[in-house]
Amino acid sequence: MLATARVGAQVTISGRVFSHDDAQPLPHASVSVIGTDGQLVSGTVTGDDGRFTLSGIPAGEYNLNVSFVGFLTETKHFLAGSLNQTLDLGNMLLGSQAMDLTEVEISAQHRTVASALDKKSYQAADLLSGAGGSVLDAMKSLPGVTVDQEGKLMLRGSDKVAVLIDGRQSALTGFGNQRGLENIPASQIESIEIINNPSARYDAAGMAGIVNIRFKKEKKLGFNGEAGFTFGDGAIGKRRADLPTGMPSYSNNLKYTPSLNLNYKTEKLNIYAQGYWIHQQRLPNNEFTAEYLADGTVQEHQVAENRSQNHYNAKIGLDWNPSPRQTFTLFGLYDYEWHIDTTRVWYFADRNYTNPYRKWGFYESEGYIIRSIPTHISG
Repeated sequence: MLATARVGAQVTISGRVFSHDDAQPLPHASVSVIGTDGQLVSGTVTGDDGRFTLSGIPAGEYNLNVSFVGFLTETKHFLAGSLNQTLDLGNMLLGSQAMDLTEVEISAQHRTVASALDKKSYQAADLLSGAGGSVLDAMKSLPGVTVDQEGKLMLRGSDKVAVLIDGRQSALTGFGNQRGLENIPASQIESIEIINNPSARYDAAGMAGIVNIRFKKEKKLGFNGEAGFTFGDGAIGKRRADLPTGMPSYSNNLKYTPSLNLNYKTEKLNIYAQGYWIHQQRLPNNEFTAEYLADGTVQEHQVAENRSQNHYNAKIGLDWNPSPRQTFTLFGLYDYEWHIDTTRVWYFADRNYTNPYRKWGFYESEGYIIRSIPTHISG
């Protein structure tokens, strides 16, 4: 008989927020999970019905803080156990609070978050990772957005999310997961729009919401452009020492991304070219597992997947505006990725890790190309 120990259990918590005075749900209230050390673990905002969902909370003790403008902040202490994967914290009632404004200052600064009834728009340059990293890194800092280890994007706990590029579907966003967003530098996008209540014109893949990524488009007339270079070191340390399989897992994951944006614009014509190259070493998977056999033997093994990756992307297009109400768009896309995955797994039946019980591993070299020439006409 074989049993496998469960490591790193995670819990999904949920609840609803109401006004104490009239028992009405409070949409867009801030919800944050604080650890016993005072550090922020996760956060989100409530939906139109006052409901919130937070996934990926490690087992442990936490405080849930709920706040909203004009209301008193409420705190609830809770314990996330390792036996149940879901935890309903029930209803949170916020009492109203009178606030006196002594001074009002109005400035013309561009807002980081622009809200409307149907969507919220976040300026990429104002996000914590806007100066570097990928689009996927920038999206991890948005409220209500979570990304799992496989690159799947979720809004308020649901993976029924449609990802658009400049308002249109694109192969860059991936099928089944949004891993392709990791290969788009955040410096190339203008904003990220979150549509929580999409209309019926979107298909069922976007039932939970729509994420629209808008690329930068220069507004200056004439020829202009920019060149960029970002560098990252990835994971500096390791959460646990590698088992002696002879293949250490990647730790100092070097990543660098040179990019180039060129643009030529007249009153009615806009021609642009964008390109970047990403080279990085990644650790997509690094799992430690202990197996307890019926005879009392304990087998331990580590699945470490080292990936060396190169990604090339080029986009050339034009926008023609024959009149203020008409736009003709034509662009070509070339996207090529090549990576090598190396994995070695040895099963150790002794705690000295000197006698592997069995061994296996794999080596995979894979590449794929995306070519696309979309056309869009509006007017």
